[in-house]
Amino acid sequence: MADQVLKAKNGKVLGKIKSGANGQLVAFSANGKRLGRYETRNDTTYNANGGAMGKGNQLAALIFAASQD
Repeated sequence: MADQVLKAKNGKVLGKIKSGANGQLVAFSANGKRLGRYETRNDTTYNANGGAMGKGNQLAALIFAASQD
């Protein structure tokens, strides 16, 4: 999977989702801070501290929340 850039309506970059090892996806804020990861093998999203957030890919929600700070 190619890296994804998430942008606001005005074109401002909010963050990126990059492909990692073993099908893992990793979310980064616009300034490069790691926000969390999504494990495809168990369909679970984890925050930057390693705590499970929930089932499914919730990386876009992490990026959006970080852009509101």
